[in-house]
Amino acid sequence: MIYKRLFLATVVTLLFSFGLPLSFTASQSPSGGGFRVINISDSGSDLATSVAFSPDGTWLAVGSSSGVAIFDSQTLSRKYFFRVGAWARSVTFSPDGGTIAAGSFDGTVCFWNLSDGQETWREAVHEGWVRSVAFSPDGRLFAATTDDDTVRFWTVATGSLELTIPHLTGVRVLAFSPDGGILAVGLQDTTIQLLNISDGSLVKTLHGHEDWVRSLAFSPDGETLASGAFDAKVKLWDVASGQLKYTLDNHQSSVLGLSFAPDGRTLASGSVDGTVKLWNVADGSLVRTLVGHSNFVYSVEFSPDGNTLISGAGDNSIRLWDLTDPNVGALPQPGTPSDCRYCHHPRGTNAPPPVIQVNCEACHANGMGLNWCPFFRRSPRAVSEISYIHPTMPVGVPVSSQTIAVRITYPTNGETLYTTENLTAPLFVDGRVFYVGDFTDVTVHLQIWSGEQLTSELTAQPDQDGAFSFKVGLNSAGVPVVAGAKAADPDCAICHEDFKPQTFFPNGQVHFVIIAVSAAGDEAIDERWLTVDTSSHAEMDVQVFDKNSGAPIPGLEINAATVLYEWRDRYSKQVSGTDGVASLSLEVLNQANTTYEISVPPTSLNGYMYQSTEPVCVDFVPGMLTYEPLILPVEVSRGQINGSVSGAVLDTPLDIWAVHLPDGAARKVQVDAENFTFTDLPSGAYQIFADPSIRQHGFQAASVQVDLTKQAETTVEVEITPIAAASLFGTLRDESGTSLPFGWVTVSREESTALDPAQGGYRLDDLEPTKVTVVADAPGYYSQAQLMDLTEGQGQSAEFSLVPRPEMVILPWGMGNIFLPPESVYEVNDGTLFLTRGWAWGRDGDSDLAFHVAGVQITLQRGSFALEYIPTRGGWFYLLNGSAHIFANGQDIPLHGGQMAALSDGQTPIPVPYDATVVNALHSDYVSQIESKWEPSLRAQIRDRLAKIGISIAQFITFVTYVLVLIIIAGSLIGSIYSIWKKLRKS
Repeated sequence: MIYKRLFLATVVTLLFSFGLPLSFTASQSPSGGGFRVINISDSGSDLATSVAFSPDGTWLAVGSSSGVAIFDSQTLSRKYFFRVGAWARSVTFSPDGGTIAAGSFDGTVCFWNLSDGQETWREAVHEGWVRSVAFSPDGRLFAATTDDDTVRFWTVATGSLELTIPHLTGVRVLAFSPDGGILAVGLQDTTIQLLNISDGSLVKTLHGHEDWVRSLAFSPDGETLASGAFDAKVKLWDVASGQLKYTLDNHQSSVLGLSFAPDGRTLASGSVDGTVKLWNVADGSLVRTLVGHSNFVYSVEFSPDGNTLISGAGDNSIRLWDLTDPNVGALPQPGTPSDCRYCHHPRGTNAPPPVIQVNCEACHANGMGLNWCPFFRRSPRAVSEISYIHPTMPVGVPVSSQTIAVRITYPTNGETLYTTENLTAPLFVDGRVFYVGDFTDVTVHLQIWSGEQLTSELTAQPDQDGAFSFKVGLNSAGVPVVAGAKAADPDCAICHEDFKPQTFFPNGQVHFVIIAVSAAGDEAIDERWLTVDTSSHAEMDVQVFDKNSGAPIPGLEINAATVLYEWRDRYSKQVSGTDGVASLSLEVLNQANTTYEISVPPTSLNGYMYQSTEPVCVDFVPGMLTYEPLILPVEVSRGQINGSVSGAVLDTPLDIWAVHLPDGAARKVQVDAENFTFTDLPSGAYQIFADPSIRQHGFQAASVQVDLTKQAETTVEVEITPIAAASLFGTLRDESGTSLPFGWVTVSREESTALDPAQGGYRLDDLEPTKVTVVADAPGYYSQAQLMDLTEGQGQSAEFSLVPRPEMVILPWGMGNIFLPPESVYEVNDGTLFLTRGWAWGRDGDSDLAFHVAGVQITLQRGSFALEYIPTRGGWFYLLNGSAHIFANGQDIPLHGGQMAALSDGQTPIPVPYDATVVNALHSDYVSQIESKWEPSLRAQIRDRLAKIGISIAQFITFVTYVLVLIIIAGSLIGSIYSIWKKLRKS
């Protein structure tokens, strides 16, 4: 229904940007061109929406944006001009040729006598614009389609209404069959209905088009019906059976006009792509493309002898094509750009679009909307969800005089202009005057009406191109938008730099009129109807509660979202208090209902997943600013991971780990028949992996990360594969043989892994089985390198004994020591260590020690620890033995030996058991955070450099060996040849 209203109220098609006609003149193209041209207006601003030949071919009727003109088809001289006072969308001759009839956008049908040009009958159809008219073949009936989805039949002799067929949604075109028994109508639902003329009953429905059907024509024998649509296709139908015969698919845009040649062998089609095409009816093949128009081709018709084709277009012309000339129209067909603005705004932003519409959504369901500043992103919500157009909004049709015309460029008809309650929004009423004289003789008046009251009137003079603009504000009680501020984009400066409105549009429905007056007193008028809306704020409390227990839930974020007039997203969010209530202040409209969707998005809080059962839509009506509280039920759940194991089959039981990130809380389950399940998991991110023990059996498995913060349940797959590559393991120690807590081992500058802080061990898998250089780095120690040959076996051991650098700071800690490497950033104040970045570790301490790191305080009484913190990654505190306390966010959190805790700014640490498997999983992507520092002693330099270039030496030796072998082989070959040559020479 909303989509229907869009089209009924606003997509009143075929309003072109080239202005109203100023006069009708004719000109003939140069001889030998194969066509003749009638230019509709001296100003170059008119369009021919309908053309027709008289039955004897003597006269041409042209319906345009200001009336109907009759021309002599031979001399092209004008016989009559009938000023309708509105656009004549469809014209036709009576079968006897004595009467011309037209349907107009003022809702009337008119008849004129061809012999004297007198109007003989006028019928007002108030329910909508008249789109298509036709006489029955016997001349007894006259039919018209109107924008109220109705077809009406009148008796020509008496002018009485004989039959009304309603409920034809989007009917815009009709055609009588040659025998007068059937009326074909094209509908918005992509179908064609064949109706019985006697009673309006449905004979059959033709299905095949993919968009609105906008043109129809019967073949002279009545056996074939041609249809054209917005899907850019022409279809030929067998009328008797209703079967599709051919689809003619060569136009690049909508097909608006169709006509059969008198012999029925050729079909002509006119299109938005600016071309006219001739088709072979027998096989549906394309015969010829007539190129010459520079805008939409609306209408085509063959002359009675079939030698001439007339086409009417939006380029201020009609063309008479001489079909006996084989070269006529023999030009390459121009391409149609994909940008809608090329067709709909051929003169840029200073001319109205060819179609009166709210925006491109009206014709293109997913098209662009240019009704607001084009630099703003449009709303993603579909137009079918929004009802913001007044269903009875009138549409202004320009009216011209003989010498002057005027067009309003912006705003478009039926538009809603909106601003917030505290802002004055800028608006430009733009347009253009078309005038054959000097524009200094023209005055432009703007009248603004609210109901029957004239609220203001402005006067301006067009520039030398005829363009004019009025500055109008919305919401006189507001503050100008960014008044005086420099615009970030030059295109925005016109609105954002000291915009001073000349007047204001009142709120509500506004009718404004542009009147252009020449010095001679001639007038042209254009008008628009629109709605102006400013917003207010409505208050509503929302209470969230557990759907199962009924308990209120504090700390939940409640979201409210809407779209104001399609192009303005509005969001509000508040957190519920201890009673589960959040108070929302929502921007609402004063001229239309505002619908907000209120919901609790998937939220992870305190280990639980919260989400509202479904969004609740609340309609805020204009004028109401306070509402009763809204009760919003919320589903509360814990996480679940369902998994399966694929790939290789193990003979031993397999454990699967789930490690919560980032705190490291871990759970382990055993695979049962290749499946496993983790239930009752706190919401959050998890790393899923197979127990490393599978490496002892020659297998490996990649870890999988899952996120339970957006959904409570998920499914994963862990793939087990045989180990085909080499592995390397070992330990980093200092010179005393004590393992180091922090460090990295890197293989050939590619693969890297961190140490196990408790044991100083490392392991690297999936290494290429070749000779590699292994580099060990540790904060506070010199780096070391070793050359390893990984081709000798899958598992190789590389042990390192690192030398401390002199910059290492070692502080006494009772009977033990604290180690502070030079890479760390810290300071010691009153016995408290403030660590900003880096590492610290201590062994065998037995006195009080305090740290400040990541916004928390850590105190130790005794034991051994390791501490690391990188601001971009967070950190960890490992209590290897002893006891400690963490003070964070007002809590005292005890730690015991064999526990660890993640450190992150603003987060409360949660102690978890220390497990080397978990630590390795958490550090799987943890690459070296320090630069290599090499020991300066000669012995160490030689050792490390030889290790680092070891591969190059081996490659060099291999190369030299190959070269020597080649030299020996070549020398032997040359010696043999020389010996044979000497023997031959002697003999």
